[in-house]
Amino acid sequence: MVRQIELRGPDDTPLTATSWPEWQEAEIAGRLRQYEAAFGATAGIPLREWDGYEPQPLTSAEFESAWLWARAFLGGGGRPADVRVRSYPGAPP
Repeated sequence: MVRQIELRGPDDTPLTATSWPEWQEAEIAGRLRQYEAAFGATAGIPLREWDGYEPQPLTSAEFESAWLWARAFLGGGGRPADVRVRSYPGAPP
């Protein structure tokens, strides 16, 4: 896993949008608490090992769209008005 997105609920509210390299960099720099407060924590174990986890298949383009949406949402403190989110399955209108 290099990047991870976790969305929840009927409106796909972003909970996490983490990058393993960014997470490692934040840990080394002593900024892990700030990074996780903004973007969440990495899964720690492979997602396929989560109980009750049902992945949603995405193309690379759909993942990029969801990633941009989640990062803007989490980094900006709320839903960004200028990010089109309906370009991946299940995205909010």
